[in-house]
Amino acid sequence: MPIDIEFECLRIGEDTDHNVVLGLDPLKRLQAQLVEVDTNKNFLSLPIIPYSNEDYFQRLSTVLEIALTGHEVDWQSAPVLILLPEQEGLDDEYYQRLFSNLCQAAPALTFHSECYLFPYGNNALIFAWRHLEHLLHEQKAPYVWILAIDSDPRLSQRLSVNEQNNDAWLPSGIAAESVILVKVSISGSGLIRNWFTHEVQNKDIAKNNVIESVFERYSKEYAKGVQQFYAPYNGNSERVKEWANAYHLLYPFVGTRTQVVMTGAVTGELGACSGLYNLLHLYTRYQRGDYLHSTLQLEISKKQYRGAASYAWHQ
Repeated sequence: MPIDIEFECLRIGEDTDHNVVLGLDPLKRLQAQLVEVDTNKNFLSLPIIPYSNEDYFQRLSTVLEIALTGHEVDWQSAPVLILLPEQEGLDDEYYQRLFSNLCQAAPALTFHSECYLFPYGNNALIFAWRHLEHLLHEQKAPYVWILAIDSDPRLSQRLSVNEQNNDAWLPSGIAAESVILVKVSISGSGLIRNWFTHEVQNKDIAKNNVIESVFERYSKEYAKGVQQFYAPYNGNSERVKEWANAYHLLYPFVGTRTQVVMTGAVTGELGACSGLYNLLHLYTRYQRGDYLHSTLQLEISKKQYRGAASYAWHQ
């Protein structure tokens, strides 16, 4: 089932130029700025709004409102899939509050009859694939909106208790803020998702073992050569080790001709926007003819979700 993706909003930090955000402009790239919290704490960032003492939930609402300014989105025209930051344990109260705040920026979502939340952080898109395809293929929706939003908690002084206790973000390089909104529809030609899988990391299972399971499943279930491998990287060496230590399990489907793509080196940690951003990154390169063969996308969420998907282009 080939799909077509139409961009409505693509923003990382202050940049909205699709060519810059997706790394297609050879002369321009995302430029991180230094945030100085105090004399002992500073970090590089790509914020949509300045570092502030806003409540984290309110900040996300403000970020969404600013990002969508100037965009006339007919939310009621199609189902909406919302990709959200990960919260361990899927706390209903947490997500009710988060969704309520987002509805301040997009009131039409409040009473939307087909609004679906995927609170799985970096893996939100991969978890959403099955439902996306169900809406397009089984329910015959003419198209589906996909909205992704995330903000590195370091950009907000007033963090929730859970975010204060979470140090998973701290080693990451660039503190990024991003909003992506696209319209996905079935097409005669376009991107094809050939395979996908996802796993939940249990405390009793080593992280490396989960990635090993993902790679072994690819080798058994799909077993196709990988021309491009989208690998997670956010400045945190532990995240790289998690997949690098298991990479050999993809042999002989990866090799010297496999291009390893780590978009996070430029964008920083995109969280819930990561999966969709990487999808757009590879989608545009297939469109341009830069990619010709199979691509494998791996996503590692900051807490407990891991997943992968394989793509190709159908003319």
